[in-house]
Amino acid sequence: MPYAPLSDSAAGSAPPAVKLHPPVLLSEHLEFLPLIQADIVLLRLHWSRPEVRRSLRANAELSEELMHDELQAALRSADIHCAGLWKVRHVATRGFVGVAGLVRAKGSATLEFRCSVEPLWRGQGFGLEVGRRLLRYAFDELGLDRIRACPAASTAAAKQFLRRIGFTAADGEAVPVATASSACAALETRRAGARPFAQHSTHF
Repeated sequence: MPYAPLSDSAAGSAPPAVKLHPPVLLSEHLEFLPLIQADIVLLRLHWSRPEVRRSLRANAELSEELMHDELQAALRSADIHCAGLWKVRHVATRGFVGVAGLVRAKGSATLEFRCSVEPLWRGQGFGLEVGRRLLRYAFDELGLDRIRACPAASTAAAKQFLRRIGFTAADGEAVPVATASSACAALETRRAGARPFAQHSTHF
């Protein structure tokens, strides 16, 4: 089933609810733009994709309340930790690739990793590029010791993806965690198997 590209115009033009501190991030093929309050519509469209929903919560519905809470947690993380959620797009084509971030959930002292990729961009290594860039930001630029996986990322595919970017089981943790050393080890393991990236023409 073909998917229509998501557009920034869906996000509206309202100002952000809080002052955002996270920087724009760049990787080899991707650009990461901090999300703002006005992006709730873009998030709704993206997270409503059946494939995206399945990869996030084993096909559980992502309610409006849950999406709103997630965005508010991201905005708080941005204001306090220079983290939060980013919308990710392909630099060459301006295509909307997905949403990713580092979010401090309620009751947790550690930032949690988030990543969801649009169906049109899957199977080309972009999820790995997103994960590696965010972990590098967390460890090299923010100086964090560890990042937790999102507890909702419970599908087999999600667990395999997390392992590939460096998340491993840890004593005292109910979910996998990543450290600078585990992320580096995962990168070295995968470096020889890197694949070329295809380009799509979907746009914001």
